[in-house]
Amino acid sequence: MSMDFEKEVAGIVALVPQGIKLAPETALIAAGALEEVDRDYGPESDNPHDFHDAPHSVGAIRRGVRLANMLYPYIRPIHRRRFHDLVIVGESVHDRYRDRAPNNEAESAEFGVKKVEEADGPLNTKSFKRRLPYGVMATAVTIESDGRVVQHNMLRGSRDPIKFVMGFGDKNGIAMEGEKRMWSDAADLYYEVTPSSEQTVEGLVAFIGKGQKQFLRQGLNDPLIKAYIARYFPDDKKAVYDDMHEAFHDNIASAHDLACKVSERPELQEAIGHIARRVDRSRVGPLIGKMIRRKVAHSQ
Repeated sequence: MSMDFEKEVAGIVALVPQGIKLAPETALIAAGALEEVDRDYGPESDNPHDFHDAPHSVGAIRRGVRLANMLYPYIRPIHRRRFHDLVIVGESVHDRYRDRAPNNEAESAEFGVKKVEEADGPLNTKSFKRRLPYGVMATAVTIESDGRVVQHNMLRGSRDPIKFVMGFGDKNGIAMEGEKRMWSDAADLYYEVTPSSEQTVEGLVAFIGKGQKQFLRQGLNDPLIKAYIARYFPDDKKAVYDDMHEAFHDNIASAHDLACKVSERPELQEAIGHIARRVDRSRVGPLIGKMIRRKVAHSQ
């Protein structure tokens, strides 16, 4: 069953604090972009993407708004104008052209600017159209030889905090939403990045266990986060870091602990394999999460 994108965007818009007025075209652009992503990369498309699909972008918008709300007091007045509009439009278009590497983010940003111009409302200003690509380009990731996932554009160019909010919101679903997000994201990402001819149950188990263990170990003490915060919030870097640590560290630690258990306990690996062999892959992640939480709780 496909998502109702207008309803999803309306729910996210409701998270924007009173007193911050969005442009009338913001929700329309976002819902339209999500529909196009779903058309080209959704499960009914000719080129389905398990991870970088419309539900991923919906999650990124929601996380971006939540983070914008949290950090708004630290954003300088010069950058506050249309900040939430930037987040909602930017995260909705950031993966519009997922398959056009190495320029997918740049082309996605151009798509967003074009939609703003077509709407020709309050967002159609030089400032907004300059800042929108900053945020979209900040979501680009590079996987280095040691497996570390780095957003290099976060340390380049403009110091507009829209880059930090969009980049962090896109990449850090587990930190912001907890371990429930890990199982779906890990399974979906495995199916997306692994050619179908190479997909195995053993590979999925390793990706969910050892792969997430490595990824989250980086997140527990990532010096890049401090560098990003210092770059975009130089006058409040300690306060911003403390707020984010308090909000998200426990989520990362909990998810890391469960990923370690998966990599260490054969009965959990066997249970993951049992699920992966018997259900549609769109349901694998959530069912794995429920199973692991139940088995871990019973063993304590």
